[in-house]
Amino acid sequence: MTSYDTAVLLMVLGGICALGLYLHRQISSGKTSLETAQQIALSVISRVSLALLTDAERTYGGGTGELKMSACMEKLIELLPASVVELVPKAFLQENLEKALEIAKTKWTKNPRLLNQKR
Repeated sequence: MTSYDTAVLLMVLGGICALGLYLHRQISSGKTSLETAQQIALSVISRVSLALLTDAERTYGGGTGELKMSACMEKLIELLPASVVELVPKAFLQENLEKALEIAKTKWTKNPRLLNQKR
């Protein structure tokens, strides 16, 4: 596992722990609905997807779309807790990766240095 993998894993785990604490506090006080919890979880998955896609773009370069998406999906599933992977359909994760790719392309176009930064 590279230092980048470790950083991404820590980011995911930290986000999930923070999300769990936040939701527990909010749901206990009646301030958060299930929809809000789902939005927060989707935000965490989207941010991790962006990081994975950027890393794959740096690693594999252009013209390797299927390979990059496959590598990102595999890594995303590896990073998510097993209980989440069991509950969330792979088609949903794939759709999220595709949406994150569109966002990533916009970011890379606006700031090409994102693809040149060292891991």
